[in-house]
Amino acid sequence: MSYTANTTIIGTPCKRCDVIFVGTRLFETLVGFDLTELFKSYYTYSNNNAIFLRNEVNAFDTLVNFNAFVGDKWLKPRSADTRCVKRPFITVTVNGHVIINGFYLKTVKTINSFTVSGDPPLFTYAELNTFVECVLFLDT
Repeated sequence: MSYTANTTIIGTPCKRCDVIFVGTRLFETLVGFDLTELFKSYYTYSNNNAIFLRNEVNAFDTLVNFNAFVGDKWLKPRSADTRCVKRPFITVTVNGHVIINGFYLKTVKTINSFTVSGDPPLFTYAELNTFVECVLFLDT
């Protein structure tokens, strides 16, 4: 994934990040096996030390809030996998700091879990994430 360009989405100035797939497509005969192609684009913006991600219903959801305290919650961003009405909550489990290349950066650790309904329940999953503030390095 890499930053590609600035753009405006639903009236909001955003950063576009593109995910590029580099690999082998099995059983492909027309275009060859080895390929590099655009997989997906993501649109983000930040405000008040929180990062927002454009979802697939053309709105923005909170991706991470670096001002959050332990126990704070927000809904997981909608995606192709989480379009249902009942989305998992992301819960902050740890907030702290880390030093990377001499920069003192905020960190937020989160967990979200969700049980897929059934009789008995089909399965429960838990997703752990660690977010670190970003520092923009500019060429001089």
